Formats: sequence, structure tokens, C-alpha cells
Amino acid sequence: MSVCAPCPSGKYAVSDASAVCSSCAKGKASTTTAATSATTCVDCIAGKYAAVIASPTCTSCGGGMYSTALAATTSSTCTACPMGKRSAATGAIASSTCGPCAVGKHAPSTGATACTNCAAGRYNTQAAQSVCVACAGGRYSTAVGASTSSVCTGCAKGKASPGTARSLASTCVACPGQSVTWTRGKYA
Repeated sequence: MSVCAPCPSGKYAVSDASAVCSSCAKGKASTTTAATSATTCVDCIAGKYAAVIASPTCTSCGGGMYSTALAATTSSTCTACPMGKRSAATGAIASSTCGPCAVGKHAPSTGATACTNCAAGRYNTQAAQSVCVACAGGRYSTAVGASTSSVCTGCAKGKASPGTARSLASTCVACPGQSVTWTRGKYA
């Protein structure tokens, strides 16, 4: 005795007498069970793709990505938000979903889902940046997410902080001998 089974989602039978179910092509999907027509296989919308045949659903581009392609067959159609921008949205369909990082924050790589605060010893005065600016030599800052260079505090007289991006007052050390400041890479 033979039992007929309905075609699962992602597949269809062209007639009731079909012994085999046909698959929806890549870039298309069907949530319909027991479908009898290829028209149930619909193109994936922008922001989504179907990388395999017989997909019951299309896969959304991940956060930090967007796609304008219709009937996409691969995740490579998802474009990463550029450095300095971010998007938490999945299935995004336009580059406009990639918003700029606020001042005091940055996105150092493409495809960011969130912006990162500038670390102590660094600041950022402009939006949409991929890096934060280091406090100059002889200065330090404990502030995280700083949006102005005014947070960079100078070392006390007779102390210096060689190097940049210092985050603690303890990085200010006594100048050797008669030197009183650190200027242009040397004690003065």
C-alpha cells in the first residue's frame, strides 16, 4: 500500500499525480505545505537571501549589514556598514540604516552593530569616526567616551607623561634632573 505525502514547505508538486516534489530555486522561498504550483515560491525581498534550494524561509542579513538585492542567492549580497557607522537592524534594505557613531564613540571596523566609547586617554570631537584621537604626550584622561580634548589634563609641574593616550595620573612621572616638562619626544 502506497501513501501520498504532501510536499513540505520550500517544495511543490505540479500535479496531484506527481511522485516527486520540485524544489524552490535559490533566492526563493515558500512557507506553504502541500503546494501545487511554483508560484508559491516567492523571491526573497531586499535585506534577505536564500542560499539553498527548497528554502522554507529567506534568511535576513545580519546586524551591521544591508542589501538592496531582490531574489538574492547568497549572503555576499549583504553589504557591511562602513567604519564609523553602525546598525543593529537585521534584514536592513538600505545604507541609510547605517547610522553614524556619535561624538565620543567610534566603529573601528565595517559591519558594526554598535559604536564603542572612546577609551580613557582618547576622545573624539566628530561623529562617524573609525578611530579616537589620543591625548597628547604630557596629558592624560580618565574619561571614557570623551567628546572633547579638554578632558586631557596636563601633568603637574615637574612631571611628564611620555607617550600618548595615557589614562591615569600615575602615568605622570617626575622629570629627570632639571627637566620640567616633556616636549616633542624629550624632557625639556
